[in-house]
Amino acid sequence: MQPVYMTRYTIASAFPWYILVAIGICSLPRLPAAAIASIVIGATLLSLPAHYSGRRAETHWGSVTGYVEAHSKTVDTLLFHADYGSLPYRYHGDVSRLSLLTVDSGFDPALQGLSLAELGSQLNNAEDIWLVESYVPNLPISASAVINTIELTHRLIEEQQFGPIRLLRFSPYREAANEG
Repeated sequence: MQPVYMTRYTIASAFPWYILVAIGICSLPRLPAAAIASIVIGATLLSLPAHYSGRRAETHWGSVTGYVEAHSKTVDTLLFHADYGSLPYRYHGDVSRLSLLTVDSGFDPALQGLSLAELGSQLNNAEDIWLVESYVPNLPISASAVINTIELTHRLIEEQQFGPIRLLRFSPYREAANEG
């Protein structure tokens, strides 16, 4: 599932939208048309200072990648609940030393989505699993279903929150038996 409001769709639909607005404004008498055009132009210009001021929302991906890279081993698995989290992760960090998996796919062509059954079999012999959840409103497979599948073979040992990004680390049960 992808967000409805995406730039590529907005760009494609902007020109016809402005044509329709222009036709509607031109069909009005001169004074109301000028007032409506002024309001539309003024409202559009109000957003420009925020867009060009240089203030950007912090995404926290640099913190996430730094944390995972500092605490993970080369045999660990990095699991994205939604594959669109893999793109900013790849931009900010090195994924070459980790095994990458995703449950929900369709956004990142490099990753193929797994069903819960496939996920369970993939993770059966995995070492530590790092689950990255970011901006997960309504995915076909819920976060709790993913966590329950992981917890069949691994236990939750750590949870970190980086703004809207949640990072969960799971370790195999067999290590817990060896430690105790």
